[in-house]
Amino acid sequence: MKSRLLAGFSILVMALFSASYCGAQVDLSPGVGRVSLIHGDVSTERGDSGDWAAAALNQPMVSGDKVSTGERSRAEVQLDYANILRLGDHSQATIATLSRTHIQIQLGQGLANYSVLKGTEADVEINTPNVAIRPVLKEGVYRIEVNSNGETQLVVRKGEAEISTPQGSTRVEKGEAVTVRGTGDETQYKVAGAPSKDSWDSWNSDRNGLIRNAQAWSHTNRYYVGSEDLDAYGHWINVPDYGPVWAPVVAVDWAPYRAGRWVWEPYWGWTWVSYEPWGWAPYHYGRWFIYGASWVWWPGPVYGYPYYRPLWAPAYVSFFGFGGGGSWSPLALAHWDGCRLDRAILFSPGTAATAHGLTLSTSPTSRTFTTTGAAIASMASGRFTGGTAIPTCAWPQPTNASGTRSRPSPPSILEPGMSGRRR
Repeated sequence: MKSRLLAGFSILVMALFSASYCGAQVDLSPGVGRVSLIHGDVSTERGDSGDWAAAALNQPMVSGDKVSTGERSRAEVQLDYANILRLGDHSQATIATLSRTHIQIQLGQGLANYSVLKGTEADVEINTPNVAIRPVLKEGVYRIEVNSNGETQLVVRKGEAEISTPQGSTRVEKGEAVTVRGTGDETQYKVAGAPSKDSWDSWNSDRNGLIRNAQAWSHTNRYYVGSEDLDAYGHWINVPDYGPVWAPVVAVDWAPYRAGRWVWEPYWGWTWVSYEPWGWAPYHYGRWFIYGASWVWWPGPVYGYPYYRPLWAPAYVSFFGFGGGGSWSPLALAHWDGCRLDRAILFSPGTAATAHGLTLSTSPTSRTFTTTGAAIASMASGRFTGGTAIPTCAWPQPTNASGTRSRPSPPSILEPGMSGRRR
């Protein structure tokens, strides 16, 4: 009987254990921002889709993605731990480039605030139809508006910026504003004193203060994104041998990686998008484990060697194949090694499996993943294939036999013994 069960339960995951070179961290991966605040009508366009859709909280944002706001609406996109873009109503922006060392934003229309917090490592450029704006100092607050006539106004509330136009460049200091009119050879600019602050400036200042002064920063790495969300939705407790861990205020039978969906992100692959308002940092850094009778989140190392940077991951879960289907559960602390590990797994249409209280099934044609009857993701058609497990601290672009980019399966790592029970 046991042998028959083992034969029927095939775990289609290839294991790769931690390598010693993970300590010599080389992060060449592209950046991933998130939609961190939505007020009103906010839409996004995936760079590879061409279709606009309603934005979702904690939605990943990568190079090429666009964000737009409607009437009486606002949006906030945290590009990394120190760079934040906010849009007022009737505004549209494109994330042209997003990496650890370079960020380029294109503001097509409307009102924006760009905040650079302490410790940024990125060179930033904000482009409008007639001017390029480059923050000079490592901390700054910049108000940028492109009006219906195509004029651009930059107000420097904090820091200093250099602007470039076809007719020349100049620096704009704190307390100054520059208005740029015209395009090409007809471009003109004028520097004057900054206008008085209004409700937009006050709101941005309050948001920066909430992020900068969050209590959670005393327990999490400063290079994380989204730690400020933890203050309002849980509390910290001290666990022997692990130190501070975060306990969310949730139902008794709650478990991580249930309330959300999987989305495909180019380069990263299948990425978890949580429906929970705090669901960014705890699902892309650190580890979950059971303490007492409840799940708690361990944030990982708060400090490291001088050039240590925590690695963002699309998710920290184990995927299990079963009868052609699959399910997942949180990755254990035992696999903490400073690197992300991703696995290939084979799914077949029209199958279902249950593990850790979650039922996953795929429809005969559309590969819709469901948990206890609720659809959480729609995967593209086509059969997943096996692949080689790779530590993402040295992550290459996935390719197929012809050398072109391919689509691997959802991110996963095998943790033996986790299926169907807590520990």
